[in-house]
Amino acid sequence: MAQCQNPRQAALIAAFLLAAAPSLAVAAESLRINPQKTRIGFEVDAIGWPTTKGAFKDFQGNIKVDFDEPAKSAVSFVVQADSLDAGATSVTAFVKSASMLNMAAFPEMRFRSGSVEKLSESAVRVTGPLTFMGQTLSLIHISEPT
Repeated sequence: MAQCQNPRQAALIAAFLLAAAPSLAVAAESLRINPQKTRIGFEVDAIGWPTTKGAFKDFQGNIKVDFDEPAKSAVSFVVQADSLDAGATSVTAFVKSASMLNMAAFPEMRFRSGSVEKLSESAVRVTGPLTFMGQTLSLIHISEPT
């Protein structure tokens, strides 16, 4: 797996990773991620800079969780990177630019779980590759109902 060398990009990637993985506490069934009821957002609080908050508006995905047989569980989603909105036109343009996320060159972010492990009766650990900015990073997300 590749590692991001730019600290600002790494911070934004980390924020995306934490915010993007959906809550997975559902019965054993396949569900489509509903963009009208789901938010893929991020918040980056860099020392010396104001907190940047935003969201991706265009995405789709599927969730299948089986607590009885976790190996049968799966999560996948695709985010259209250009759908990012950071709340202010100038901030959004900067984050989309080649200086940060280079969304013209990398229009999609993709995740597909490699494994889903049951941690408790209501929590799972989802592990898999996230392809983001031409790099594939390992994502580990622990999800519990809120």
